Amino acid sequence: MKNCFPVILVASLFLAACSGDNKPAAAGQDSGLSAAKLSPPEKEVTSPNTEINATTVISGELMELKVKELHVGTGFDLSTRKIEGETDKLPPNTVKLWCYSIITGASNETFIRHVYYCKGRQVADVKLDVKYPIFSTWSSKTIFPEWKGAWKIKVIDYDGRVIGEKSFILE
Repeated sequence: MKNCFPVILVASLFLAACSGDNKPAAAGQDSGLSAAKLSPPEKEVTSPNTEINATTVISGELMELKVKELHVGTGFDLSTRKIEGETDKLPPNTVKLWCYSIITGASNETFIRHVYYCKGRQVADVKLDVKYPIFSTWSSKTIFPEWKGAWKIKVIDYDGRVIGEKSFILE
């Protein structure tokens, strides 16, 4: 019975609204909706050029993320935020790849993705938060011995656009 209450309430309001001759009640006369007196709608106050539309932010019209720096290497020093072993040809004994990027242009909190490719095949997709207009972030990928050859890391924004990429060889 308790699940029927919203249906009964809506049906009652609908019938009350539809009954009658749809003319406004005269002064001092009851309109039949005494249980739910309606107040006049409030006037919407907006300032020109200050309204932010959610679809505008999501579609990227207010944010244009850019990769300021993109580094790939065999290690990462957290204290200096520097990639170690950065080169276009990583040594054969590499067991972990590190990718460090500096992102600019965020006007709201958003995210990017570091997408790792080995020989044209995607092997990892790491989602990373971007919280400030200039933001540095990093990710890593463990390497299997059979994953030698051509690699690429793409930085992809919240809208799916490639905003940076770096190619290198794992010998």
